[in-house]
Amino acid sequence: MFRLLETIKLSRRNLCNLEYHQRRFNTSQRDLFGLNNKIDLSSEIKIPTGISDSVFKVRVLYSEIIHDVEFHPYIMRTIGSLQIVNGDEVNYSYKYEDRSNLQKLLCKCTADEVLIIKNGFVTDTSYSNIVFSKEGKFYTPSTYLLNGTKRQKLLDDGMILERDIALKDMLKYEKIFLINSMIDIDVQPGIAINQIKGVDII
Repeated sequence: MFRLLETIKLSRRNLCNLEYHQRRFNTSQRDLFGLNNKIDLSSEIKIPTGISDSVFKVRVLYSEIIHDVEFHPYIMRTIGSLQIVNGDEVNYSYKYEDRSNLQKLLCKCTADEVLIIKNGFVTDTSYSNIVFSKEGKFYTPSTYLLNGTKRQKLLDDGMILERDIALKDMLKYEKIFLINSMIDIDVQPGIAINQIKGVDII
């Protein structure tokens, strides 16, 4: 039986954006298992007594039931380079624990991380959604692999805009930023588009 995963940021003992994780959890259980019992994540995630106010990554592993809840101290990865790779065969519309199809793309990569192109359009990296900057505004591809919780919240808050972004259009933008439940736009310098490996052949 396959399992799914929710990765939730715990900061100062507060579960961040829990409403968005709950929504995706409910949708996945309904779509994949036909369940509508709506397990309450806030009740199931027991924050350990004495845990520090530092940032932790909370991993909730589940299928029809919650199998495990893990707490890991969080250290942000430093991503200094990206490489364009073809991901036409990749399907990751639900947040599966098994990420082997994404890991295979990393095996072809000589940069810190991959930028996945599917059917000619920009999607995600192997572990994050992406945001492009242009003239002070931020845009995220409509052709994502997985609609992340941080991505959706930024859209709902009007902080980013969604649009189709083809591979051939990338040079119209200035920088690229990685976002997920643990990473915000404003904690990173971004990567210049012309520094992405493979962009020179567009």
